[in-house]
Amino acid sequence: MTETFYRKRGRRYVPVAEYDDTFLSSLQLGNHLVQVKPGVRTVHFQIEPDNAAVLAAIKQCGDEAATALYEAIKKPHSAMDLFRVVEAVVLAKIKEPK
Repeated sequence: MTETFYRKRGRRYVPVAEYDDTFLSSLQLGNHLVQVKPGVRTVHFQIEPDNAAVLAAIKQCGDEAATALYEAIKKPHSAMDLFRVVEAVVLAKIKEPK
């Protein structure tokens, strides 16, 4: 649905902007990470599918996941080890009482 916004100038209303929710909510071709919370929607465009789980965990758990990942990178590791570190942080965060 398209809406036009107006401002009053003198005794007349002049169109100043248009809003099209269909245009804004459409996604281009590619892989995207979409996170929806009450009142907020974030979209990360053109991500690698292999990195989606790590990006989602870091977005959901914020600083704790980023710090754990940073500490894990300092040590000799494999990609699976990094995934397990982030997974452990996410699971701990989810199980935390609110």
